[in-house]
Amino acid sequence: MKLSLIGRGVRPWEHLTLAGLRALKDADVVLGIEPDQGAWQALSKEFSLPAIKPIDFLYRDGASDEANYKAFLHFISDVCEQFEHVALVVAGHPRLGVSVARWLSEKTFPTPVEFEVIEGISSFDTLMNDLATDPLEKGTAVLDANRLILFRYALEPTLDTYIYQVSSVGNTFTDYIDSAARNNLQLLVEHLLRYFPSNKKMILCKAANFTGGASEYIAVTLATLVDHALLIDPGTTLFIPGEKPKSINAQFFSHLRLSHVASQIHSF
Repeated sequence: MKLSLIGRGVRPWEHLTLAGLRALKDADVVLGIEPDQGAWQALSKEFSLPAIKPIDFLYRDGASDEANYKAFLHFISDVCEQFEHVALVVAGHPRLGVSVARWLSEKTFPTPVEFEVIEGISSFDTLMNDLATDPLEKGTAVLDANRLILFRYALEPTLDTYIYQVSSVGNTFTDYIDSAARNNLQLLVEHLLRYFPSNKKMILCKAANFTGGASEYIAVTLATLVDHALLIDPGTTLFIPGEKPKSINAQFFSHLRLSHVASQIHSF
């Protein structure tokens, strides 16, 4: 038996990879949570893919993340016993902020299962493009909001910083209908204030995942972040632009300059 975990990208009609398409065409059954059923039906018709069987009914709003994942794992395990090749489609990239990849890789199935993970275009990729940023130009930190606070990670203000899961700060429950109800954004603000001034400009990024939908980029400051809690949903990422460095390694700069001069001499 084989289980393919496939990243469908943020917008599957644009982002599904060739490897993903091949795995889907080979699968006996395709499971997934797909909010844009119309787009998936068109995609299935164009590439002769099996119809996707939604499993979002297993999600219980307000239940713990762990309880929801266990429900998914139990269901997927049962399906794997019935079919030779099962495909599970997830949004974005299967290893970016999606615990199901780790859970599935660690699970012991009743019958041995060949497990593969197929990459997809992640929200991080689309953010880089929409924000016109190069993650290597200033350097980049990509962090989970709860881990950031829990482990007291120190932030470097000169780096571009992307903070995921800002819809569930201090909250281990799956609140999809009303993310603001138990979102303790103030805890994130308190941590960020250690490294940034209250007037630091930031962007709440909400990527489009419906046909015809438009991504939203909402300018905020650290002081006004909590005021925008109602606009934050599970797909929202907080982008903090890096500041210009205040100093450089002068000794290393001299080394680079000498290296540049040497290369010019050798070019003659």
